[in-house]
Amino acid sequence: MKASRDGDPSHAEYLALRPARFRGYERRSEYLQMRDGTRIAVDVCLPRGKGGAKLPTILRQTRYFRRFRVNPALRPLLDGLGVDRVYLVGTQAMAVLWLATVVAALAVARRRRPAGLERVWWWIALLGYGWFAAGLLGFGLLAGLLPPADAAADVVFLAGMLPGLLVSLIGSSLLGIGMLRRRDPDRGAAWLLALAVPLWLFANLVLGHNSIGLLPLMWAWALASRSAVRRPRPALV
Repeated sequence: MKASRDGDPSHAEYLALRPARFRGYERRSEYLQMRDGTRIAVDVCLPRGKGGAKLPTILRQTRYFRRFRVNPALRPLLDGLGVDRVYLVGTQAMAVLWLATVVAALAVARRRRPAGLERVWWWIALLGYGWFAAGLLGFGLLAGLLPPADAAADVVFLAGMLPGLLVSLIGSSLLGIGMLRRRDPDRGAAWLLALAVPLWLFANLVLGHNSIGLLPLMWAWALASRSAVRRPRPALV
């Protein structure tokens, strides 16, 4: 039996002394259709071998942690760690990857020394990257709270992640188009940046998660930073 997270020690003592009625539980995922046609995703967890016994029910409603269609091969992972834990670890991992992307973009910008209109595109992109990073870190911290702070998470998402994401995508697209027009040697990175918006839309609509759409953007800056290190730094005029 899992250790209790309750602050009252008597609760943990009760759980330790209580005889186990069931051996584990079974989880199933389905959708409930509302009267207006909206489908709400739900996870139902029931004790194994409960038969027709009536049991107390705990209902947890949240706008987060229940959005993804999970491959059946990964279901044991969710059953063992829990959906919340997997989502939290994924959010924190994405925050680390995105921070590495921001560092790579800053390094490339410093080495290229952009000027003119290109400098404006750089400022827009870097502003969006930093904005989104702050929102992502805040959202990751809130996701680790017990119970999850849905209202606070909404504020962080609307004020930090969403506008930061939009500015990042717009700035990346403008920067990538500019790189292609001047025939920049980093063609791979330029195309990935220029296609940031359609690639993100594809990932969001088809794969079902916003963060996955940022992977091409991360790869673009990995390519650009690798090329920037190999090329000599432009001389100051």
